[in-house]
Order: sequence, then C-alpha cells, then structure tokens
Amino acid sequence: MHKNLIVTPLGKNREELMERGTPIFPCAVYQRNTNDFIAGIIPAHWHHELEFFFVVEGTAIVSIIDKTFELKEGEGYFVNADVMHAITSPDVQGCLYQSTVFNSNVVSGAPGSVYDVMYIKPFMKRGLPYYIFNLGDPLRDLVFKQFTTFFEADRNKILNYEFVMREALTQMILTLNVHSHEEISNVSTIQQQRMKTMLSWIDENYPHPVTIQDVADSAGISVRESQKIFSNLVHLTPIQYITRRRISAAVYLLENTDNTISEICITCGFESSSYFTKRFKEIIGETPKMYRQQFHEKRLG
Repeated sequence: MHKNLIVTPLGKNREELMERGTPIFPCAVYQRNTNDFIAGIIPAHWHHELEFFFVVEGTAIVSIIDKTFELKEGEGYFVNADVMHAITSPDVQGCLYQSTVFNSNVVSGAPGSVYDVMYIKPFMKRGLPYYIFNLGDPLRDLVFKQFTTFFEADRNKILNYEFVMREALTQMILTLNVHSHEEISNVSTIQQQRMKTMLSWIDENYPHPVTIQDVADSAGISVRESQKIFSNLVHLTPIQYITRRRISAAVYLLENTDNTISEICITCGFESSSYFTKRFKEIIGETPKMYRQQFHEKRLG
C-alpha cells in the first residue's frame, strides 16, 4: 500500500526546521513509525528544542552524537538542545514511537523568570546532553509515568490539558536535573561538530559529483575519520548517505513539481536515469514513475 513519506526539513548544519505546536504553546507531540520516513530513517539532525522519545512497538536504533543504542518497547531517550541524533529500526515493520519536541519556554515561562534563569537555562547549557531510559532504571519509571500523563492529556484534550502537559514536562526535566550528572566528552563534541559540517556540505553539494575525499576535506579530516564518524552516527558510509540524500530530494521533486524523471535525475546528482531508478526502487520500494503516479492518485481521491 502506497503512502506519502515524511521528508524532514533540514537547514544549515542539519538543523531541523519545523514549527512546534502553536506560537502560544510551542510543543509538538508525535506518534509515528520509522517507516513513515524515507528508507525508514529519521536522518541525523538537531534542533534548539528539547525532546523526549519512547518506543511503543518494535525496536529503535538511536544514534546520539557518537554513540548508538538499541531501544525496545517501553525504552526511550531524552536529548537536550542542539544535540545531533538519528533514528532507524532493524524491523521490517519499523518502530512505532511516541515523542515530543518542545520549546524550553513551555516550562520556563517568560524569559528572565526564576524558572528560566535558575533552572532551565543552566540545564540546557550545562546539563546532560542526553539520557537513555532503559527498562529497570528507576529514573526511566519516573519519567515514563509523567510522559504517559503528558501524552494522554494531549491525545484526549482533557480540561486544562496544556497545564497538565506543562506540569508533566516540568517534572520530567526536574527528575533528570536532580538525578543525572553525566557530561559529554570533548571528543564527542568535536565529532558532533565535524558531522554537522560534513552534512551541511553534502546538503549544498549533493547535486554535483562528489567523492569521499571531498566530504572529508569539508571538515578538514581524513577519509578514514570521516567514515568512522558516519558509521558511528548514521550507520552508513558517506557515499551511502549521499545517495539517500539525493533520493530524499527526488521524492520532494516528484511530489511537488512537474519535472520529468530525467530532469529530476540530473537535478539530484545522479549520472543516469537507469541508475537513479535502480537506487530509488532499492530505497523507496517502487520506481520514481510509480511513486509519483500513486502519490497523485492518493492526493486526488
């Protein structure tokens, strides 16, 4: 069954560009499957907002900075502001998950408030960059209970649900702040910045012929180090990542333009239409022509 795939909008240095909730309540709540995304991958990205994520069904492979974690049902993670992360699943059916990405002012209130100055800003600047919630961890149980309250309040839109959601988020942040004192290493910080630089360079240059050496040169590192960072964070070689980036761009053009398949092939950096079609089918599961046809049929009726 054909379905429209989610293309994650990314800006400079792989910052995720999405509106969260509404201007007066900037908090987004999601229930999705990793298979909703191109190639079943939520690509490496970061955002200024905070995020909580829990697995509902299946298995998630989560890469955060330079570490990788396998999360089962009931397990999850927290990522602080500006921390690079990516998600996929080894399961054919993908991984069903629930998450929230929210602006810190949902919890801190007005800039300069006691909550902002004394708690939230220090937590974002000097607190843990991420935390993994594994089954059997008492901290996970405390946070998951609040997350469930938060998610159900949003789903059911109960009376004063925004207050309930804000209180639950506040308790989750306070729990992490009190019980956790882990710090990111300098090596991880350097690798994360190098990854952002390379991914930003790929976003600007994928329509053109590129080599692994080009990617490595963009960050001023060796090819071997470049391959190591890609393997750690996105579980792909640089060339495999570039191919998926081109396919992602092609999906957008197939859905939003009348350009011919050949024009899209050239625009996205592929050398020939036959190779483009082959790689597109390997990653998406159908040819570009079939994908466009089914997309428009679904949109029309």
